[in-house]
Amino acid sequence: MMSKKISVIIIAIIIFSIFILPTGLVNAVPIEEVLLEDGFEGTPWNGNWDDTPSDWYLQDNTIIAERVHSGQYSAAATNYQTPPSGVPTGEYDGVFITDPMDTSDALSIHVEFWFQKTGLEYYDFNLTFWDGGSWVLIDLLNDLNGDQMPDGNNYPVWVQYSEDFTDSSFFTNGFRIAFNSSLGYNELTRVDDVYITKTVESQLTLSTYVVGRGTIETSTPGPYDPGETVTVTAVGDTGWSFDHWENA
Repeated sequence: MMSKKISVIIIAIIIFSIFILPTGLVNAVPIEEVLLEDGFEGTPWNGNWDDTPSDWYLQDNTIIAERVHSGQYSAAATNYQTPPSGVPTGEYDGVFITDPMDTSDALSIHVEFWFQKTGLEYYDFNLTFWDGGSWVLIDLLNDLNGDQMPDGNNYPVWVQYSEDFTDSSFFTNGFRIAFNSSLGYNELTRVDDVYITKTVESQLTLSTYVVGRGTIETSTPGPYDPGETVTVTAVGDTGWSFDHWENA
């Protein structure tokens, strides 16, 4: 038996005979972690939101199916004095903010959601990010795609927003996104299927190859963080003895 400590970023092969075969590989494994996946179907419907109080409300599709992108519900902000059926009277808008998310170890952040809007004017509906110290304007959502009405339908289409962000100022423990709506009469916004992920530093897997008869044991199973040290031990079968390491 022979043990040797190697960094997992180094290729290792263990040989049990005098013959040398091609090397094993250390493979990078990209890691994407889901921070938020919310279609507002749970109880409470805003359980991932509203540490800051909001007047946004839960919209259902009982009367009009187009009021949600998927499922039964969406999050909505409206301002109607004479609202359509199923929509509250009065002004229900303001800021709709996620709970804090830890992006301090992120290499990038992916933000995706679907939204619906009608009758909006400049700055009525926008997306902002919290960078740990202030809110940063990301997009004026009222400017994207217009108030499209499909095939004569009286309801606006659902528009997908999908962007990746690599600005390190957003890599903080306490990252949030916010939908900001300031609506005039007979204006509305709806949001559904919010999906936020972060990509973190890759982990590594260790591949080895035995020539002859024996096994290779590792002190800890992978995958491994870059720079982590793992002990790799060569154990020969009966009648076989360790010869050498290759590319270690």
